[in-house]
Amino acid sequence: GDGFAARVLSTDAATFAAAAGDDTFCADREGVRRVDGERWTLERGLPDTQIDALFVDGEHNVWVGTRKGGLAVATLPLVHNLGRAEGLGDDLARAVLETREGHVWVTTSRGLARFSPGSRGWRFETLAAPFDDDEHEPGSLAEAADGGVWVTTRAAGLVHVSPSGATDTAATARRDPRALLVDGDGLWVAWQDGAVERFTRTVAGPIDFAHPRPLSARPPGCAGPVRAM
Repeated sequence: GDGFAARVLSTDAATFAAAAGDDTFCADREGVRRVDGERWTLERGLPDTQIDALFVDGEHNVWVGTRKGGLAVATLPLVHNLGRAEGLGDDLARAVLETREGHVWVTTSRGLARFSPGSRGWRFETLAAPFDDDEHEPGSLAEAADGGVWVTTRAAGLVHVSPSGATDTAATARRDPRALLVDGDGLWVAWQDGAVERFTRTVAGPIDFAHPRPLSARPPGCAGPVRAM
C-alpha cells in the first residue's frame, strides 16, 4: 500500500539539515555527510568534526557550527573556515539561523554574531553584551516577529535581540531556557527541568510572558531537558 520505505543509511547520525533538490546533509562523528538518497559522501575541509549546528540557508550554502574550529560555510565545492579573525566571539559555534531578511545569526560560547547580506567577504558583527558572562552564555535561536531573534541563555532567561542589536530580557518565571520554536502566534520554550511552555501574543502584538500555557511539568517519556523543537 501507500507508505514510506525505510532504509538505514547511517547508525550514527546526530544532526540533519534539509537542502534543496535531492541532497540532505547529516552530521555524525566523522563530520558532515551529503546523501542524495542512495549514497553518502563525506565532505572534506571542515576545521573540526565535532559538530553542534548544521543549517542550509536560502542560497543553499551549508553552515556548520563546530566545538573547536569555529564555523564552516560550504559553498560547494568550496569550504570557508571562519573564526575569531572573521568576527566570531569564540571557536565554539552552537547554533545558526537565517532570518527572512537574509541575516545569519550564530551563537558562540562568548557572544552572538550576525552576518548581513551584502557584507564584503565573510565578516561578522559580534554582539558581546549581555552574552559575555557564564550566565548569559547563548544557546538556541528562533526568529522574532520583528526580524530579530530570540536567544536562550544558560541561566539568565530568554533574550530578545532586535534587528538594530538592542536587547531585552523576557519577564519569564524560569531562567534556564534550552530550546525554542516559533509558531503562527506564539513562542514555545523548553526549560532545563524538561518543562515546555507556550507563550502567545497579546491583542497589542507583544508576546505575553506573564501567562504561559504549560504543556505539562515534563513531557511524557522525557528523561531530561528538551534539546530541540
